[in-house]
Amino acid sequence: MNRYQKHLKQDLENIEVKAEYDRLQTEFALIEELILAKNEIPANELAKKVGVKKEELEFIEEGMHASLNYLHTLASTLGKTLHIELR
Repeated sequence: MNRYQKHLKQDLENIEVKAEYDRLQTEFALIEELILAKNEIPANELAKKVGVKKEELEFIEEGMHASLNYLHTLASTLGKTLHIELR
């Protein structure tokens, strides 16, 4: 378990934090993927492959919204697929 995962686990022990986290799960899942991907690919390299500035990746990590096209490009660059589902 990395430092981020340990911190997340500790924070989720708080009931109020857990409720808000669950509400924002999709956004947090994307942020978590970005953080983990940056452990494998340097941020500058990832930004270059996606075609954005490093700061733009940081905005997503901070919870800023991004277009579906941008998210699709980011997922593809990370070797993943983007899945969106209405239930």
